[in-house]
Amino acid sequence: MAPKMNKSSPMHQELVNTSGTTSISPEAMQAWGRIPQQYKTEIIEAVERPSAAGGAETKSVKVGTKTFTVRRVSSGFRVVYDPSNGRNTIVSVMTPREARLVKG
Repeated sequence: MAPKMNKSSPMHQELVNTSGTTSISPEAMQAWGRIPQQYKTEIIEAVERPSAAGGAETKSVKVGTKTFTVRRVSSGFRVVYDPSNGRNTIVSVMTPREARLVKG
């Protein structure tokens, strides 16, 4: 089981500080804590460098006045992030199982 991470956790800081332009919203931290460590780097890279995430699908979703980007990572995870203000803020992460349930 992956260790729970909060914003002050060394593992979280290591992942986010190496990228420099990605943060995780407090709402997404619970989902982030459930993700196995080997997928966290892949998710951060998909948000940071879309071209490096080979085969990842991207969609824009407008919610109220905000536009979020939804990216399907090759491992099956879906990451929802807000690319505004020159910083990518991850607002939600769905596991492959959750994504299948939403799809129907």
